[in-house]
This record gives sequence, C-alpha cells and structure tokens, in this order.
Amino acid sequence: MSQRFLAARGKREEWPNITGRNSMEFTFDDVNIAPHSNTKLESRKSAFPYTSLGNLENQQSIRPKHTGLESYLYIPKVKEIAETFASQLHSTLNDLEIDHPEALATILSSALDQDDLYKKQGNDLGIREQLNKVNNPYQSLPGLKNVIPIMIAPMTSINDANRVWDFPMMEALSNEDENFVATLPRNLGKSVGVQESNFRDNLRVSEKLLRKNIKFIPTLGLNDSEKQAKLLYSLGLRTFMIDTAHGGQARIEGLIKSIKDALNDVYIIAGNIATYDGAMWYKQIGVDMAKVGIGPGSVCTTRLKTGVGVPQLSAVFDTTSAGIPVIADGGLKHPGDISKAIGAGASFAMIGGMLAGTDETPHKIGKHGEKIYQYNGQASLVYMEEHGHKVGRERTAEGISTTVSPKGAVSKILHDIEGGLRSAMSYVGAINLEQFQEKVEFVAVSPSAHLEGHPHFLQERKN
Repeated sequence: MSQRFLAARGKREEWPNITGRNSMEFTFDDVNIAPHSNTKLESRKSAFPYTSLGNLENQQSIRPKHTGLESYLYIPKVKEIAETFASQLHSTLNDLEIDHPEALATILSSALDQDDLYKKQGNDLGIREQLNKVNNPYQSLPGLKNVIPIMIAPMTSINDANRVWDFPMMEALSNEDENFVATLPRNLGKSVGVQESNFRDNLRVSEKLLRKNIKFIPTLGLNDSEKQAKLLYSLGLRTFMIDTAHGGQARIEGLIKSIKDALNDVYIIAGNIATYDGAMWYKQIGVDMAKVGIGPGSVCTTRLKTGVGVPQLSAVFDTTSAGIPVIADGGLKHPGDISKAIGAGASFAMIGGMLAGTDETPHKIGKHGEKIYQYNGQASLVYMEEHGHKVGRERTAEGISTTVSPKGAVSKILHDIEGGLRSAMSYVGAINLEQFQEKVEFVAVSPSAHLEGHPHFLQERKN
C-alpha cells in the first residue's frame, strides 16, 4: 500500500510526514494522483479492477454451530413437514403465519416434542427423521469473487423496495455483466409508504434476492444482531455488516464475539470509525473489515451538529495504517474520488449520493406523472420520523433530505465509475488493484488547483 506524496523534481514524502501540511487535514479535494512515466499497460481494457470480499476458502454450505431450529426455518420442504404435522394432529394453521420464522419455529418445536412422545407410545410420526434428511437448498455465500471495489450504501432512499416490493437497484446489479455489491438496509419499506418495517421483511427479501443470485450484504444494527445473524446465516449468508453511526461503542466487542462464537466462517464488516486507534481496536476484537467515515456523507450534518469527524482521505490513510481492510464510506463526489480512495488503501468505496435520482432508486409519482426522487440522509429528520425516532433534547437529526433530478439508469453511473478507475490504473501503469495501490503517488493541491481540474471553459466565456 502506498501513502507516498510526490514533491518537485522527483522528491517524495511518505504520509504522515508531508512538508507544510497537517497529515490529518486531507479530503479527496486536497490531492490528485500523479501520472507515471514509461508505463507498460497498453490499454484500459487490460486493467483488472476486480477484488474479492469475505471468506473464500470454504464455498460449500455450512451448518451453524448452534443447535436451534434457525437453520431450518426458510427451507420449503420444512414448511411441508410442518403442514403435514399440523394436519396429522387435526390442528389448524389459520392463526399462524407459516412464513413467519417464529410461528414456524413454534410448529416445529411442538412437532418434535410430540414426535418424541409418540415414539414412547410406539407411534413414530417421523418428524425428526424427516428434518434430518432435509438438505439446505440455499448456496452458502461466504465470499464474493471478482467484484468491482464499489459498494452500494445501505440507504433506504437508494436501495429500498418499490411499492410492489421489488428491488430495482438489486435487480440491476444482478445482471451477469455487473460486478458491484449492494447492501440491504436494515429498515425496509418506509420510504415508499409501507407501514410495517421489521426484520421479518429483511429475511423475506434476503430469501428472494438469494434465489435470484443477487450479490448483497445484509446490515445489522446493535439490537438483536446475534439472533438476526443466525437467521440470515441459515439462508446461506456468511458476510454481515454491523451498521452504526458510532462504531467505537464498547458493546460492539461483545456483539462480534457472540456472532463469531455462534457461527462458523463468518466475515463481519463493522463501522463507522475514522482513526488509527479505532482500526487497531477493531483488529483486536475480530472485525474483518472496517467501514470508515464520520461526517463526510453528501447529506450528512454530523460535523455541523456535533463537531465530530475526521477529513475523509486522512481517515482512510490513518485506518489502513493499522493493517485492517477498510471501506471508504462518504465524501465521494466524482469517479476520481473513488480512484483516490482505492489508491489510498481502501478495499472498497461505498457510494450513495452519486446514485441518488437514478431510475432504480425509490420514487413517488407527481401530479403530472413525473417521477419525484427524494434523497434522505439516514439520520435526517424525514428518515427518523419515518422510523419512529423522536428528535428532541436527547437526539438531534444529523442529516438532510432533498429532491434530486432524474439521472437515468444506474448502470451509466456505475460504468462511468469503473471506466474512471480503469483509466486511473492506466495512468500509473497498474495491471490490477494490488499494483495500483503500490504505485499510486499523490500530489497535494491548493483550492485553486482543485478548481483547475473542473471544466472551466463555460465560466471563462461568461467572464
């Protein structure tokens, strides 16, 4: 990983020892990537901008360590067994939702208890034997290979369902020509007017997405995360994201331990953090990848409301110095910012605002049939009111909401980002991302130098 800065006449300095600059003051606007000379890469097409995520050593389906019923709850054959059992006992399922995990668990628990009792009486219903013969049909997803290092943020105004519970953003990413990773938000449905939003919905959606071979990472909060991880694990998922604004809370340590003690071969992403100390702590407690960024998001006001935050590029430099993989989350306005984030050592760049207003994001229909796209910060007043969080003396909104002009298909944005990354790799002569991170050298720029990099022809004509 390179953290080199290029100075005049070929001199180089290693971050954090940059002459005349505070090493913790850098945003993406404060640097450019320096072009190399005598590069051997003949074409952008020759660049290989792909990476992997998660535990890739063991690709077969793995049973959970725990012995509960969670590993059976979403297998269609098990539902048939439960229905047969209820029929045999002249029971009714009218008052129970067979698709609800808790209801199905209740039925199966009762079935196993009755089965043991009947065995003692010489009548074997065979419930336990039937369950033991059931194979989990869901493919285990311990890791993802050959993906572009771009991750779609778990934001309900980017990644939520439409009114018929389809997920256009996820569907777009399921195309075999796409290699991007989406994250499934924790609270689904509210952005399009669905009244009930809970983890049961996330489970059903996860099952639907897995059946379509859609690449995604489910997000968990800090409450009931172990139970939720077990249920998602039963579907074959092995990579989880613990998503919280302040990733430095002490209780995260116990949560990481409980999940890893309960489940085999899981890969846990957690965040957000922004410092070397935070990254070192994450390494010690078993976090596999850190989400980095406090306050740089395009609709985030955390720094204004709380005064807390670290300039995002410096945060990436600082956290990657601890030797833990990171996701650069926030502060990314242009495709070039993503190249800078990856060059600075981030394993992935997470984007939200860049995709706001694309065809696949949730929207409403206006009076004249026009599509209205609203982009809400996850801590905005609109989001908090939709999800039952009260704003007052103990809690303030730390984000804004805004409407966004239509941008067209999300594929155009994503391909533009991929093209920019490939081009950046060609400028430094890197065949793959590992080479890119080794070769990248940054140049510190002034505000006027940053503006020079923007198209200025029209402004000059006006003047």
